[in-house]
Amino acid sequence: MRRWPPLNRPLWVVRVYDGTGRRFVLPHVNNEQVDDPAEAEAIIDAWRVRRGPDWAPLPGTEAAIQLQAARRKAWWRDGVTGAALSLRVGRRA
Repeated sequence: MRRWPPLNRPLWVVRVYDGTGRRFVLPHVNNEQVDDPAEAEAIIDAWRVRRGPDWAPLPGTEAAIQLQAARRKAWWRDGVTGAALSLRVGRRA
């Protein structure tokens, strides 16, 4: 039986971000350990309740998260573009 996605990767995971915008995957909170995504939502909701009413996101964290996402997309875009160009140049030779 073939697994998708390859390399035994989970189909979905839950990520959290620290105050600097770095993202981390919560271990064991994925489709292989949690039967239903609603259970993961329940974990997130419990955190929201327990964090307290005086909790507020750190200033600049959202901007840092967006910057990291833009960098990941740029690396991906540049890699795909480079691969496509190398294939095109390879055919000319």
